[in-house]
Amino acid sequence: KMQRQIDELQLDLLHLHARVAEEEQSGAVVTAERETLRSQLDTLRQSSEHQILQAHEELETMRAQIRDKDTRLDSRWHDLENLRLQLKTADAASTQLQGAEKGARDIIASLREQLKSSLEKVRTQADQLTVTTTDFEAGTLEVATASSRAARLE
Repeated sequence: KMQRQIDELQLDLLHLHARVAEEEQSGAVVTAERETLRSQLDTLRQSSEHQILQAHEELETMRAQIRDKDTRLDSRWHDLENLRLQLKTADAASTQLQGAEKGARDIIASLREQLKSSLEKVRTQADQLTVTTTDFEAGTLEVATASSRAARLE
């Protein structure tokens, strides 16, 4: 009976050794898997850190581009405001120029009327001068004729 208990205990011991060997092998597998997972985790961590840094750099680049575009937009807005001011000034100058042009046309029309009036007066005076000259020549002829008669009569 004792032998049998010894045999059973030896058999149990063999089973335990087998189980311990199995557990050790399983533990080695788990340890290997754990190391593989740690390695993958480290790789993922490094990769994600690299991606985060790269995304941060891209974000900074985009911010710089936005600031540059914002500055250019402000400059263009300022240029547009200057153009609007120049347009208002040009519009005011155009209005003044139109007023001056109308004034010049009025002055030219007035000068034309004065010139026509003066020309009419000159024509009238020329006609009178012609009549006077004709009268003077006729009078001179009469004086010459009278003088010539008087000289003959003498």
